[in-house]
Amino acid sequence: MVFRWLHPLLCVVLLATVAPAPTAPPAAPVKPVTDDYFGTQIIDPYRWMEDVHNPALLSWMRAQNNYTRSVLDSIPGRAALLAELNAANNGSDVDGLQVAGKRLFFTLSTTGGTAKLYYRQGETNRLAFDPQRGMPSGAHAAIQFFAPSVDGKYVAVGVAVNGAERETTIRVIEAATGGDLGEITRAWVAMPCWVGNAGFFYSRLPAVAPGANPNEAEERQQVFFHRLGRPADLEKPRFGFGILGDITPSEQSYVYSAPGSRLAIGVVQNGAANVARFYAAPLSGVIDAAAVWRPLGTAFLDPGVGSVDQPGLVDIALHGDTLYAIRFDSNRRTEVVEANLRRGETLTNAKVVIAASDRVHRGVTTAEDGLYVWSSSGGVSHLERVSYRSDIPKSIRLPYNGTLTQLAAETTAPGVAFGITAWTRPLRYFAYDPYADLVTRSGIESTTNLDVGSFSADEVTAVSKDGTTVPLSILHASNVALDGSHAAILYGYGSYGISVDSEFLPWAIPWLKRGGILAAAHVRGGGEFGEPWHLAGKGAQKQHTVDDFIACAEYLIAKGYTSRAKLAGWGESAGGITIGNAIVQRPDLLAVAFDDVGATDMLRIETTANGLPNVPEFGSVKTEEGFKALYAISAYNHVIDGTPYPATLLATGANDPRVDPWIVAKMAARLQASSTSGKPILLRVNFAGGHGAGSSAAEANELQADWFAFVLWQTGDPEFQPRSVLPNTGQ
Repeated sequence: MVFRWLHPLLCVVLLATVAPAPTAPPAAPVKPVTDDYFGTQIIDPYRWMEDVHNPALLSWMRAQNNYTRSVLDSIPGRAALLAELNAANNGSDVDGLQVAGKRLFFTLSTTGGTAKLYYRQGETNRLAFDPQRGMPSGAHAAIQFFAPSVDGKYVAVGVAVNGAERETTIRVIEAATGGDLGEITRAWVAMPCWVGNAGFFYSRLPAVAPGANPNEAEERQQVFFHRLGRPADLEKPRFGFGILGDITPSEQSYVYSAPGSRLAIGVVQNGAANVARFYAAPLSGVIDAAAVWRPLGTAFLDPGVGSVDQPGLVDIALHGDTLYAIRFDSNRRTEVVEANLRRGETLTNAKVVIAASDRVHRGVTTAEDGLYVWSSSGGVSHLERVSYRSDIPKSIRLPYNGTLTQLAAETTAPGVAFGITAWTRPLRYFAYDPYADLVTRSGIESTTNLDVGSFSADEVTAVSKDGTTVPLSILHASNVALDGSHAAILYGYGSYGISVDSEFLPWAIPWLKRGGILAAAHVRGGGEFGEPWHLAGKGAQKQHTVDDFIACAEYLIAKGYTSRAKLAGWGESAGGITIGNAIVQRPDLLAVAFDDVGATDMLRIETTANGLPNVPEFGSVKTEEGFKALYAISAYNHVIDGTPYPATLLATGANDPRVDPWIVAKMAARLQASSTSGKPILLRVNFAGGHGAGSSAAEANELQADWFAFVLWQTGDPEFQPRSVLPNTGQ
């Protein structure tokens, strides 16, 4: 369908009435607070919102959400759009493949339902764990991570309820029977690592007293060894804060080992930093809490480890006494190295196995036959094998170009399993046999009932403000006319060195079928071109991220994919920096914006529980240099009264542990009070949700329907125009 511009007066007769606006919330203390940062005065009119338990804040947020619901639910095309999104999930979705013994473990959801844990043995898929089992009515439980024992008999599964990731609980179950063998609380990002079948290492947060400083909720993490059948609260720490004197309270600690190795590897990561410190000790000594840890130096560690998407420490691997890791060379490019720990080698003097090149090395794993290495270049993944008897990497021919999602192997068996997805291809897992040099389908794959053959992805480049070439992926119907008539959504992230890779997006198909454009800006701060690309959008260089996003938006307009009246921008989480600054720096550029659980108040985010772990990425207001960098990209602090801002939908979850909900609420309040465009500024609150991780498919589809309908309303689609919208009296 090609969208046609209609005069607004022609749209008002098409749709139904809007529900009444809510009553204004109780008066709140709005006395401005003035901060002094190194002689710079910052006035904050909404500091009162920063207490998430403040009844006035909760009342205001509920009134805002009620009004938002009345508006969005009144958009006539929304219900049909939601039905299309639900239908788009009528296939199956797999994720998180891991190999244990003769079993392949993975999560599987069907027709948009809750993801459950399965294992495949032979040709049969068997249910191992349903996180919803035993949950009270209205509660949504989601698998955050899982780790099978060495032979696959047992599984440690991390479960969070209603998006409260910080309260993740490890459930230990017997895979074949579903038998419950106990649970461990306070296990957010626990990184379980089994030693045989007797037990596993896991990281745990300490108990925090009610009313304690929010920063303490994610501090003083320690690693324990859990023996099956033993109460977790009786276990003594083996590694982490208090065990080694150089580990600070804000650093995270993990312990890793592998079958066939007599060693344990201790890992210390400073929040979101992508370089970690490594230590080694005899495995038996660590289990018995009597280890002496030897420092090995530093190497790369992806800050996104510990999820279903990246099970385990995929950036290091053990084979006997040899440790494999990814290290930066002098130009901050990645190289793969090996260190024989029995000979006293470290990561500093390790031997280079695969030299640095234009490829970004992203993961390693060890099998019986050799080391497997995943890398990417130009958005295309590569897989190589290095035999233990040879230093020559062998390229493995993949079935098609796309994004490789996981490596799954065992040190006691040959070969490797891996997944591949692409913009128009659902995730599918394959197995590689090194002796036959053959890649075959594993039988574990996502399925879809959608016809994706009529859609295309254009891979182009835009030129940023400083002349840097920025990749841009544009999804659209194959027969799209570049006449500026299409509503377009541009997504941008750009933090932590995380790449926006090609992947199959079933929720995008209803949008594309309506003639919409969906684009992803591969901005600096991400990892598309490795660590140099990340550093170019980090800290004091963060403005490059925003400039790149703006350049991609201007490209879409200049090339006729869309027009300013039909262009929407979207950022989530750390991408709130990107979309928030696009709003305040170029209010003329976007017609619509979506700030989803976005980090927009960068001067105050450090006061939250998840603030300190992000200091390595963004800086600290406690230093003059850090304050200047953070103030420059704190969108909240650059909202100007009397400015015509674009229509904006802001979304948060009341249980969000990563970006506290008051951060989004403050941005909504500030925009509502300042904008003169007459366009809606809406705050959407999921009071039973968190940061989005583990949201049910139904919740995700509701949010997507709200966002798409909001864009189509604001960009003039005649099927999405409300008859009238009452003013938000709760502003």
